[in-house]
Amino acid sequence: MDRCHPIGPMRGGKLNIIVKFHKYATKRAIYQAKANLKGDIHRRYITEDLTRTNYNTVQTLVRHKRDGRIDAFWTRDRNIFAKKHAESLPLKIRVGEDISELLGRNPQPSGTRIAPR
Repeated sequence: MDRCHPIGPMRGGKLNIIVKFHKYATKRAIYQAKANLKGDIHRRYITEDLTRTNYNTVQTLVRHKRDGRIDAFWTRDRNIFAKKHAESLPLKIRVGEDISELLGRNPQPSGTRIAPR
């Protein structure tokens, strides 16, 4: 870890922190292991530090997932990806029109389909 400091006030005895990693490989390893925190009794979680635009896009995707319109979405290296169905290829989301395409409301594709690794 290169550096770490709190951001924002403590709420309910919990503190948000931001961390800068010295090595990218360390960051990737932590992000890949973050799924192990699901169901954590202490409600700890790891998220990326997103731009305001990307944060708002993620909040839109949260609503669509909650409403059952999409299967999954995630961020990786400040990029946003989403899948409408479990078996679909991920779509890289860059703008609001990409969400419309994902939901099948836009006949002109603007996002980038990502082949599975």
